[in-house]
Amino acid sequence: MTLLVEDYEQQYSALIAKITAQISHLNIAPKSSRNELIQTITTNCEEARELLEQISLEIRDAPPEQRSGLSNRVSCYEVELKRLQQEFTKCKNSSAGASNFESDDDFDEIGFQDDAKRRLLDNSERLERTGKHLEEGYRIVLETEALGTNILQDLSTQRETIQRSRSRVQQMDVELGKSSRILNFMMMRSLKEKIILAGVGAVFVIAVTLSIYYSVRK
Repeated sequence: MTLLVEDYEQQYSALIAKITAQISHLNIAPKSSRNELIQTITTNCEEARELLEQISLEIRDAPPEQRSGLSNRVSCYEVELKRLQQEFTKCKNSSAGASNFESDDDFDEIGFQDDAKRRLLDNSERLERTGKHLEEGYRIVLETEALGTNILQDLSTQRETIQRSRSRVQQMDVELGKSSRILNFMMMRSLKEKIILAGVGAVFVIAVTLSIYYSVRK
Protein backbone atom coordinates (compact mmCIF):
# COMPACT_ATOMS: atom_id res chain seq x y z
CA MET A 1 0.00 0.00 0.00
CA THR A 2 2.69 2.56 1.01
CA LEU A 3 4.89 1.66 -1.99
CA LEU A 4 1.97 2.22 -4.37
CA VAL A 5 1.22 5.62 -2.83
CA GLU A 6 4.89 6.59 -3.05
CA ASP A 7 4.92 5.59 -6.74
CA TYR A 8 1.89 7.81 -7.39
CA GLU A 9 3.59 10.64 -5.46
CA GLN A 10 6.72 10.36 -7.61
CA GLN A 11 4.62 10.49 -10.77
CA TYR A 12 2.75 13.50 -9.40
CA SER A 13 5.97 15.37 -8.48
CA ALA A 14 7.44 14.79 -11.93
CA LEU A 15 4.20 15.93 -13.57
CA ILE A 16 4.03 19.08 -11.41
CA ALA A 17 7.61 19.97 -12.37
CA LYS A 18 6.70 19.51 -16.05
CA ILE A 19 3.58 21.67 -15.70
CA THR A 20 5.55 24.42 -13.96
CA ALA A 21 8.16 24.44 -16.76
CA GLN A 22 5.45 24.52 -19.42
CA ILE A 23 3.67 27.43 -17.73
CA SER A 24 6.99 29.30 -17.62
CA HIS A 25 7.43 28.78 -21.36
CA LEU A 26 3.85 29.82 -22.15
CA ASN A 27 4.62 33.53 -21.70
CA ILE A 28 7.18 33.52 -24.51
CA ALA A 29 5.73 30.80 -26.76
CA PRO A 30 5.00 31.85 -30.39
CA LYS A 31 1.41 31.86 -31.62
CA SER A 32 1.96 28.77 -33.74
CA SER A 33 2.72 26.61 -30.70
CA ARG A 34 0.88 28.45 -27.90
CA ASN A 35 -2.47 26.72 -28.41
CA GLU A 36 -0.84 23.31 -28.49
CA LEU A 37 1.11 24.14 -25.34
CA ILE A 38 -2.08 25.29 -23.59
CA GLN A 39 -3.78 22.02 -24.50
CA THR A 40 -0.78 20.05 -23.20
CA ILE A 41 -0.79 21.92 -19.89
CA THR A 42 -4.54 21.38 -19.53
CA THR A 43 -4.11 17.65 -20.14
CA ASN A 44 -1.26 17.45 -17.64
CA CYS A 45 -3.32 19.28 -14.99
CA GLU A 46 -6.15 16.81 -15.49
CA GLU A 47 -3.70 13.93 -15.18
CA ALA A 48 -2.30 15.42 -11.96
CA ARG A 49 -5.84 15.71 -10.58
CA GLU A 50 -6.50 12.05 -11.46
CA LEU A 51 -3.30 11.04 -9.67
CA LEU A 52 -4.44 12.86 -6.53
CA GLU A 53 -7.82 11.12 -6.72
CA GLN A 54 -6.07 7.77 -7.07
CA ILE A 55 -3.88 8.53 -4.05
CA SER A 56 -6.98 9.47 -2.04
CA LEU A 57 -8.58 6.13 -2.92
CA GLU A 58 -5.49 4.25 -1.79
CA ILE A 59 -5.41 6.20 1.49
CA ARG A 60 -8.89 4.91 2.38
CA ASP A 61 -7.45 1.39 2.64
CA ALA A 62 -4.30 2.48 4.48
CA PRO A 63 -3.75 1.57 8.18
CA PRO A 64 -5.32 4.09 10.59
CA GLU A 65 -1.94 5.17 11.99
CA GLN A 66 -0.76 6.16 8.47
CA ARG A 67 -4.01 7.62 7.15
CA SER A 68 -3.69 11.01 8.84
CA GLY A 69 -0.17 11.71 7.58
CA LEU A 70 -1.04 10.62 4.03
CA SER A 71 -4.16 12.80 4.02
CA ASN A 72 -2.08 15.83 5.06
CA ARG A 73 0.31 15.19 2.19
CA VAL A 74 -2.56 14.99 -0.30
CA SER A 75 -3.92 18.29 1.05
CA CYS A 76 -0.54 19.92 0.40
CA TYR A 77 -0.52 18.50 -3.14
CA GLU A 78 -4.03 19.80 -3.80
CA VAL A 79 -3.08 23.30 -2.65
CA GLU A 80 -0.01 23.28 -4.91
CA LEU A 81 -2.01 22.03 -7.93
CA LYS A 82 -4.65 24.70 -7.37
CA ARG A 83 -1.95 27.37 -7.24
CA LEU A 84 -0.46 26.11 -10.51
CA GLN A 85 -3.87 26.09 -12.18
CA GLN A 86 -4.43 29.68 -11.09
CA GLU A 87 -0.99 30.61 -12.44
CA PHE A 88 -1.79 28.79 -15.68
CA THR A 89 -5.05 30.71 -16.08
CA LYS A 90 -3.27 33.99 -15.41
CA CYS A 91 -0.47 33.26 -17.90
CA LYS A 92 -2.94 32.00 -20.51
CA ASN A 93 -5.00 35.17 -20.32
CA SER A 94 -1.99 37.49 -20.29
CA SER A 95 -0.19 35.66 -23.10
CA ALA A 96 -3.25 35.68 -25.38
CA GLY A 97 -2.36 39.15 -26.60
CA ALA A 98 1.21 39.46 -25.42
CA SER A 99 2.95 37.27 -28.00
CA ASN A 100 3.30 38.69 -31.53
CA PHE A 101 5.40 35.84 -32.92
CA GLU A 102 3.65 34.06 -35.79
CA SER A 103 6.12 31.13 -35.94
CA ASP A 104 9.28 29.73 -34.42
CA ASP A 105 11.29 31.30 -37.28
CA ASP A 106 9.96 34.75 -36.42
CA PHE A 107 10.73 34.08 -32.79
CA ASP A 108 14.32 33.12 -33.63
CA GLU A 109 14.79 36.11 -35.91
CA ILE A 110 13.43 38.67 -33.46
CA GLY A 111 15.01 37.05 -30.39
CA PHE A 112 14.15 37.60 -26.79
CA GLN A 113 12.73 40.96 -25.94
CA ASP A 114 13.45 42.48 -22.57
CA ASP A 115 9.96 41.84 -21.27
CA ALA A 116 10.05 38.20 -22.41
CA LYS A 117 13.45 37.73 -20.80
CA ARG A 118 12.17 39.19 -17.55
CA ARG A 119 9.13 36.90 -17.57
CA LEU A 120 11.29 33.88 -18.32
CA LEU A 121 13.62 34.71 -15.44
CA ASP A 122 10.69 35.34 -13.12
CA ASN A 123 9.07 32.04 -14.05
CA SER A 124 12.38 30.19 -13.68
CA GLU A 125 12.79 31.62 -10.19
CA ARG A 126 9.18 30.73 -9.42
CA LEU A 127 9.82 27.18 -10.63
CA GLU A 128 12.85 26.92 -8.36
CA ARG A 129 10.92 28.28 -5.39
CA THR A 130 8.05 25.90 -6.10
CA GLY A 131 10.42 22.94 -6.18
CA LYS A 132 11.95 24.01 -2.88
CA HIS A 133 8.52 24.50 -1.33
CA LEU A 134 7.44 21.05 -2.48
CA GLU A 135 10.59 19.47 -1.07
CA GLU A 136 10.26 21.36 2.21
CA GLY A 137 6.55 20.52 2.51
CA TYR A 138 7.22 16.88 1.72
CA ARG A 139 10.00 16.77 4.32
CA ILE A 140 7.76 18.35 6.96
CA VAL A 141 4.97 15.89 6.16
CA LEU A 142 7.37 12.96 6.49
CA GLU A 143 8.70 14.29 9.80
CA THR A 144 5.16 14.82 11.08
CA GLU A 145 4.17 11.33 10.01
CA ALA A 146 7.25 9.83 11.70
CA LEU A 147 6.53 11.82 14.86
CA GLY A 148 2.92 10.65 14.86
CA THR A 149 4.03 7.04 14.40
CA ASN A 150 6.45 7.34 17.33
CA ILE A 151 3.75 8.88 19.51
CA LEU A 152 1.35 6.06 18.65
CA GLN A 153 4.03 3.49 19.46
CA ASP A 154 4.74 5.19 22.80
CA LEU A 155 1.04 5.28 23.61
CA SER A 156 0.73 1.61 22.72
CA THR A 157 3.67 0.76 24.97
CA GLN A 158 2.22 2.82 27.82
CA ARG A 159 -1.15 1.15 27.35
CA GLU A 160 0.44 -2.29 27.62
CA THR A 161 2.31 -1.19 30.75
CA ILE A 162 -0.90 0.13 32.32
CA GLN A 163 -2.73 -3.09 31.46
CA ARG A 164 0.04 -5.19 33.03
CA SER A 165 0.01 -2.98 36.14
CA ARG A 166 -3.76 -3.32 36.36
CA SER A 167 -3.45 -7.10 36.11
CA ARG A 168 -0.87 -7.08 38.90
CA VAL A 169 -3.12 -4.92 41.08
CA GLN A 170 -6.06 -7.25 40.49
CA GLN A 171 -3.88 -10.24 41.33
CA MET A 172 -2.67 -8.52 44.50
CA ASP A 173 -6.30 -7.81 45.45
CA VAL A 174 -7.09 -11.49 45.06
CA GLU A 175 -4.05 -12.49 47.14
CA LEU A 176 -4.92 -9.91 49.81
CA GLY A 177 -8.48 -11.27 49.93
CA LYS A 178 -7.18 -14.79 50.44
CA SER A 179 -4.74 -13.59 53.13
CA SER A 180 -7.52 -11.68 54.86
CA ARG A 181 -9.74 -14.77 54.94
CA ILE A 182 -6.88 -16.89 56.29
CA LEU A 183 -6.15 -14.33 59.04
CA ASN A 184 -9.82 -14.17 59.98
CA PHE A 185 -9.96 -17.94 60.17
CA MET A 186 -6.82 -18.06 62.34
CA MET A 187 -8.19 -15.36 64.66
CA MET A 188 -11.49 -17.20 65.06
CA ARG A 189 -9.67 -20.45 65.72
CA SER A 190 -7.42 -18.77 68.27
CA LEU A 191 -10.46 -17.22 69.96
CA LYS A 192 -12.19 -20.61 70.12
CA GLU A 193 -9.08 -22.20 71.61
CA LYS A 194 -8.90 -19.46 74.25
CA ILE A 195 -12.56 -19.98 75.11
CA ILE A 196 -12.04 -23.73 75.38
CA LEU A 197 -8.96 -23.24 77.57
CA ALA A 198 -10.85 -20.79 79.73
CA GLY A 199 -13.70 -23.29 80.07
CA VAL A 200 -11.34 -26.13 80.92
CA GLY A 201 -9.59 -23.93 83.48
CA ALA A 202 -12.89 -22.96 85.03
CA VAL A 203 -14.00 -26.59 85.26
CA PHE A 204 -10.65 -27.52 86.77
CA VAL A 205 -10.90 -24.75 89.37
CA ILE A 206 -14.47 -25.76 90.25
CA ALA A 207 -13.48 -29.40 90.54
CA VAL A 208 -10.53 -28.59 92.83
CA THR A 209 -12.68 -26.31 94.90
CA LEU A 210 -15.39 -28.94 95.32
CA SER A 211 -12.79 -31.57 96.13
CA ILE A 212 -11.27 -29.41 98.85
CA TYR A 213 -14.70 -28.49 100.16
CA TYR A 214 -15.83 -32.09 100.52
CA SER A 215 -12.47 -33.11 102.01
CA VAL A 216 -12.77 -30.46 104.71
CA ARG A 217 -16.35 -31.46 105.58
CA LYS A 218 -15.39 -35.09 106.05
